[in-house]
Amino acid sequence: DHMGVYGYPRDNTPFETEAAENKDYTFFTHAYSSYTQTVQSLTYALTQKNQYNKIPLVDAYSIIDMARAAGFRTTWISNQSRFGIWDTPIGAIGSACDDQHWMNDYIGTGVQTKDYDSILVPQLQKVDPNNRRQLIVIHLMGSHVSYWDRYPHAGFYKYPLDQSKTRSKDQVMIDEYDNSVLYTDHVLSEIMNVAINHLHADEVMYFSDHGELVTQNPGHNADQFEFQMVHIPFWIYTSPEYQKKHPAEFAAMKRRKNWLFTNDMAYDTLMGSMGLTSVKYDPTCDFFSRKYDKDITNMMTMYGNIWLREDVKALGTNYKNQ
Repeated sequence: DHMGVYGYPRDNTPFETEAAENKDYTFFTHAYSSYTQTVQSLTYALTQKNQYNKIPLVDAYSIIDMARAAGFRTTWISNQSRFGIWDTPIGAIGSACDDQHWMNDYIGTGVQTKDYDSILVPQLQKVDPNNRRQLIVIHLMGSHVSYWDRYPHAGFYKYPLDQSKTRSKDQVMIDEYDNSVLYTDHVLSEIMNVAINHLHADEVMYFSDHGELVTQNPGHNADQFEFQMVHIPFWIYTSPEYQKKHPAEFAAMKRRKNWLFTNDMAYDTLMGSMGLTSVKYDPTCDFFSRKYDKDITNMMTMYGNIWLREDVKALGTNYKNQ
């Protein structure tokens, strides 16, 4: 809701706005997270467990498990903590990777980092481009509170445009958040430069773990749920070579860019893209599969406790998958 590429009036996503005009990128307009908080969201997004099945989380395989079993080299690059009240379950998933780069050594109950997200780019440059069978996960700090700590003010303190005006507390938070989004867009441009020109990546998937109600504190508190807390960006880059080898999948991406998607289906969608469809894979949760069967009538958030159709009603928009 605070990204220029998705219609926000501030031009704080110049890279993504330009990328959205490139046919190699597909931006999905109606994506949601399965929960308003990181651990709950990513434990579903990165594993076989989702809102639409009855698999116990403790028994669910992760995308790292399946990629390694299929002979993929796996790399985890993170600017979030490995251990802590908000991080340990995700750290456990990342710790199964062959190569790991944990740039944030903070342990505790806060969300802190001593470095901005651009510190991850040199780690990505270390990956061997000659290995054509690998999975790389990059976990940004992004715009987690406090927003003003997430970006270098030199070069990215853009808002407010008129700094002479008195601002309310809410407006200060909005300005700081929008600056952090501007910086994340810059980091994404650097990541994609390496992914395309150094690694020659076949596919890059980007999504957020959750959204944010910027003028509330905290902005993604489940007890104060509003749909902005689960509105997320979701886009995919595919190389021209990948598009030629997988024309049906590429066509499905373009055809379904306005369909509903929840990020707990990222596991099965990645499994399909990686060709890992023989075991521990559900094609009805693979967003680009012919057997995908989710639409406005059965899609949920907050671990299946809130229907997405309630947001559709509030927005007065036709989201029906066709």
